[in-house]
Amino acid sequence: AEGDSRYIVNTQLVKYGASNFTTDAAIEDIVSPSTAQIYSRLNPACSQPKVIIKNNGSAPLKNLSISYGVEGKSLKKYTWSGNLTFLSTAEVSLPNLPLSDMMQGGKFVVTIDQPNGGVDQYKSNNNRSVNFAPVRYLEGDIIVYMKTNGASEETRWTLKDENGVVIKTSKPNLLPNKLYTDTISALVGCYQLQFFDIDDDGISWWANGDGNGSIGIKSSNTNLINLQPDFGEELTFNFTTDIINGVNDEFQETKIVAYPNPSTGHFLIDLFGFKGQSSIEIYDCVGKLVNSENISSINSTQQTIDVDMSMNNAGIYYLQCKNAGKVQVLKMIKI
Repeated sequence: AEGDSRYIVNTQLVKYGASNFTTDAAIEDIVSPSTAQIYSRLNPACSQPKVIIKNNGSAPLKNLSISYGVEGKSLKKYTWSGNLTFLSTAEVSLPNLPLSDMMQGGKFVVTIDQPNGGVDQYKSNNNRSVNFAPVRYLEGDIIVYMKTNGASEETRWTLKDENGVVIKTSKPNLLPNKLYTDTISALVGCYQLQFFDIDDDGISWWANGDGNGSIGIKSSNTNLINLQPDFGEELTFNFTTDIINGVNDEFQETKIVAYPNPSTGHFLIDLFGFKGQSSIEIYDCVGKLVNSENISSINSTQQTIDVDMSMNNAGIYYLQCKNAGKVQVLKMIKI
């Protein structure tokens, strides 16, 4: 006989006592945005940052303040409330950051403070940062591809906006071994495409008898991006796009027009149907803010503003108009 019949056992003994502090909150990890391999299924991400907090103190953790954002940008603050006992953790979903902060990637930073409204007795675990990559940018109509396998009833997909609201799903009653394409027009902002399989074996796996399917996404101006078909239970793909959302009923009574467009430098912007205060922001094609203006009074019929882009490089820009919680985007071309 050959081989080795010995068993090699490795054991560890961990001793611990009472907590060193009564009040000690910690940032345990940053889930998204992140480049960490353990969270690669959720990233790159452009909305709803997620962090894990932990209570290392003996007193229950009821609330704390979280400051977060992209290094070099303005930070946001969020107050968390809950009830964490000693060594318990919680994943916290934070309100969205401006899309312009997220589009180019960078370093995401988080700081916690004022646990239970008081002073943290151990501050060394109150800060954390992580590098993050930009999500894919798709320009034009979005087209979702799915070729079903032999078990077509197992797989479906959803498309969510930056607030997690489902705006589109795959068709019901899909036939096996058939290619389905769904075109979604007039999107603006950050979106999350997710594929789900109820049998936890993706749409193509060598070890079952379901056959091989495929999934992918493209826009009218980009090539097809083939996504991993052996995805198990779920696959997430986040992306940004900057097309005017003309299908939203909220925008049907408002309109923005730029002329001349293209222009060598000066644009006249006509705003129709806006009321009250508005803000105008102009971004270049990689999401960098290059110009901004607040307009204190807009009447409900028409108002014209002059935008000077003469000092900016030639290229494609996006004008974003925010009014009463609504956003419209207009493409401008500087020549």
